[in-house]
Amino acid sequence: MNPSQSSIGTALAAWCALLNGGTAVGLSGTRPANVSTALSGNTALCTSDFSATAFAAPSYNAGDVAMEAAASFTAASFTPTANGTCTFIRAYEADGVTAVADFSVGQDHVDANVQAVGQYISNAGNTYKVVSVTGDAKTGTGTPPTGTGTGIVDGNVTLDYVGAGQQYDFKFGNLNLQVGVPDDWSYTAKMPVPNAV
Repeated sequence: MNPSQSSIGTALAAWCALLNGGTAVGLSGTRPANVSTALSGNTALCTSDFSATAFAAPSYNAGDVAMEAAASFTAASFTPTANGTCTFIRAYEADGVTAVADFSVGQDHVDANVQAVGQYISNAGNTYKVVSVTGDAKTGTGTPPTGTGTGIVDGNVTLDYVGAGQQYDFKFGNLNLQVGVPDDWSYTAKMPVPNAV
């Protein structure tokens, strides 16, 4: 099948509409194998509400060769209700029960910031993934990851290059959430356009 750009935009808009008035819940712990798997041992750290119209109308991004739609939330930031490191997001329809999708999370590099294995970090237009930590598990000061290799050391954090651009779903101000300390996130839904026309 070689669908048109327009039809992919229609499909993306239909998916986005599932989250109208829905919620995005930031969770700690191990991400389940799929969204149909019940949460187990995860702690809800924060919740953000999607707007009544959860996404902008899809538009074509030639650089990503995809139809894209930016998420809209009812507030610019959220206030965590529990302390912890967010490892993924589960989004629900407006009923608060029907799970739509699980999403990966990441943030820009921050000096002397505690990181966890599996987290994504952006720096200089690239995405890196934390593969191991030692000691206090903090990144270094003035030593952000660069290059396209593996085993990149940043303080007590070791990372591997993942790819150019943002290679994860939701972008946080900081994945280490604290009760009463507002944070923010953003998300753009994307659907590839094969053989774009």
